[in-house]
Amino acid sequence: MAAISSVALRSATAHKLRGFIPSFADQAPHQPLFDTLTATADDLQKELIKGTIKSTQIVEEYHRSILAHNGVLNAVYELASGAMQRAKEMDELRASGKFLGPFHGIPILVKDNMNIDRAIGLGTTAGALALEDAIPSSSATIVKRLLAAGVVILGKATMS
Repeated sequence: MAAISSVALRSATAHKLRGFIPSFADQAPHQPLFDTLTATADDLQKELIKGTIKSTQIVEEYHRSILAHNGVLNAVYELASGAMQRAKEMDELRASGKFLGPFHGIPILVKDNMNIDRAIGLGTTAGALALEDAIPSSSATIVKRLLAAGVVILGKATMS
């Protein structure tokens, strides 16, 4: 199998994503801090509690993984531009001794049928082209609860 350059891979992935597309200056082979395909929220929270990793590092690892695999998987529809800022805020809260619960600083993808308000900047299409530019005025109750628990929303997952 021929190797695909990281620039070509990023281009192939980027055309399938809406919204924010992270850019990594190194685009060279990267040694991941954990396996993004198998790590659980519990695994990540244990490392956050021990202080061996930060939420910002977790978000970066998932951004890299999405860019590497989404061109084939087409699992992620849109990335949230504020995910890294939210992760930084969660890291700062943790450093100050404030802990919002077991999901504090853990990034998630939200299915595209869940409303997320304008503050996060993600639309909700529910898989319908007619709703492509729709941005809900309020978040779904579950999204509000997850945010209150310290979750970092990475973006929207596709409907299929």
